[in-house]
Amino acid sequence: MCAIAASWPTSVSISRLGDYLYGEPYGDVAWLAVRAWDAAHTAFARAGREATDSNAMRDDYAEAECLLRTGWEP
Repeated sequence: MCAIAASWPTSVSISRLGDYLYGEPYGDVAWLAVRAWDAAHTAFARAGREATDSNAMRDDYAEAECLLRTGWEP
């Protein structure tokens, strides 16, 4: 889910993406993706970087994918 959101041409929320792709308004996969995105976003913002535009959101999703692939858990 995070990889899809990171490569989507426009910024998209995981819950909307989950609904669009799987018909799930907010499932376990979306919940985990949102938690990973939030962790990545928080780290990005704490570093003093602007974290509100579409590119920053996609960067957060890419970072969230990396977190999940390396065993991060909420």
